[in-house]
Amino acid sequence: MDSMLLVIETETLTLLDRVKEKDAAEIENAMLDDVLETHQFTEIVLVSKNIKMRQTAQATYLAEISGELSLHGVTLRNLIEVEAEFNNIDLRARGEFWLRQSDYNIEQFKALGGSLKVKDAVKISFDIAAQV
Repeated sequence: MDSMLLVIETETLTLLDRVKEKDAAEIENAMLDDVLETHQFTEIVLVSKNIKMRQTAQATYLAEISGELSLHGVTLRNLIEVEAEFNNIDLRARGEFWLRQSDYNIEQFKALGGSLKVKDAVKISFDIAAQV
């Protein structure tokens, strides 16, 4: 695999944290409307033309994806490590990476009257299942 294109519609993102239901709705709305500004920035796009893979077990690989991540109107190079499992036609990819919101012109998130703040550096985790 030499290249990859991943497109995520920003309006499909949801909060997966353990908070009260009332607070979760407020946080999710703020994330979509105020932080990510999904009405203006409708997609998050990762374009990679360099993927290095090595097998770590039967049907399991560790991949280093070097690419450009476009988020909130800004495109920057990123390196993402992914653990991938292939089983016949099924693909499962898991990983995480860090990014600084300020690099993407995203203002620091605050909710619940300012009592909840998100640091500039945030960890992005993903678990993707697909059929190839």
